[in-house]
Amino acid sequence: MKVTIEYDDKDEAIQALNADRWQGAMWKLDQELRGIVKHGYIGNIEATECEIETYNKCREMLIDAMNDNDITFDI
Repeated sequence: MKVTIEYDDKDEAIQALNADRWQGAMWKLDQELRGIVKHGYIGNIEATECEIETYNKCREMLIDAMNDNDITFDI
């Protein structure tokens, strides 16, 4: 498939070209938050219940922001 897109603004073009990098960064963040919530460890240190709740809330906020912008990690 061939797609041609033109941008009048250089910054918008660069932002569009970096979309896959943004997706990768957000996916990595989601996976790290998920791992802490699921396994209860931050690195090698056991997380407190309050920390787990906080990380879970951060993950929910990330997912909500993605949903509000109609984006997913699925390609």
